Amino acid sequence: LKAEFGDRLLITNRENVSPEVDAEQILEEVAHDNADVVFTTSIRMRPACLKVAAQHPKTKFLNCCLNTPHPLVRTYYPRTYEVNYLLGMLAGILSKTDRVGYVAANPVYGVPAAVNAFARGLRAVRPDAHVVLRWACAPVEGQPLNFSDRQDITLLYARSSSEPAGSDRDYGLCRRLPDGSLQPVALPVWKWEVFYIGIIRSIFEGTWDSGSSGKAINYWWGFRSDAERLDYYETLPKGTQQLLDLLEKNLAANEFPIFPAGIFAQGHIPKAPTADTYTPKELMEMDWLDECVEGELPSYDALDAKTRGILNIN
Repeated sequence: LKAEFGDRLLITNRENVSPEVDAEQILEEVAHDNADVVFTTSIRMRPACLKVAAQHPKTKFLNCCLNTPHPLVRTYYPRTYEVNYLLGMLAGILSKTDRVGYVAANPVYGVPAAVNAFARGLRAVRPDAHVVLRWACAPVEGQPLNFSDRQDITLLYARSSSEPAGSDRDYGLCRRLPDGSLQPVALPVWKWEVFYIGIIRSIFEGTWDSGSSGKAINYWWGFRSDAERLDYYETLPKGTQQLLDLLEKNLAANEFPIFPAGIFAQGHIPKAPTADTYTPKELMEMDWLDECVEGELPSYDALDAKTRGILNIN
């Protein structure tokens, strides 16, 4: 940010903010200090954002979440399904079996699309393969999140083991080693600086309010906006790397549909967009799983208390 805007920008930050306990007070303090724009980094801060934004209309508030925009608080989030398509394809190429694991964090907006995109990528190179789905927010006894109970699964999309207990953040494609530990294969990187720089630039250039009066705005950016990338932790065959790089370029150019017509949900139920391609709203609100996914969307009662709170905000 400093490299982009130099002395025109004064940056302050607050860390270790408890969303439910002190977020509202801290946002009040920041607004009283005449902050022009405030980025909050958890959906759990959204109620506080809405309340403080209503009292401080001169301050621009943004919240890191998906599909909950409001005229007073804009949202920003990466298109995780794009990266997940490539990860699913890579899993299909590297797996020695027809089963790949997937640990999803929680069933909020955008997550089913990310799971389904992973499944579509897997099936693109291994047509008979299946994704075995488990939920970090709804653990089941005897079904560990590293799939150590399944000898046919050694590759999985995992949750982050470096995060505090209960955070259930996504991690990326990993390989389970004989000792049960997880070794990264390819990890998505969400380039938050792209969001911050792009949004702040729109303010400096005077386009923030362009045609947006009274509208709820959601910044949902992906490869096309250079808001995400994949880091590979294994040396891949040259042809495999070329294929992934080519598809990433096609996704960035909007030349490759991850969800074409003629796909099926569980139970062999046909699914299709209302028009030629899925709209962002349809992708965000996708509430079904691809027919090659073994597992289901968890019921509300099966979720832990923290995830129920997140769903209530959504």
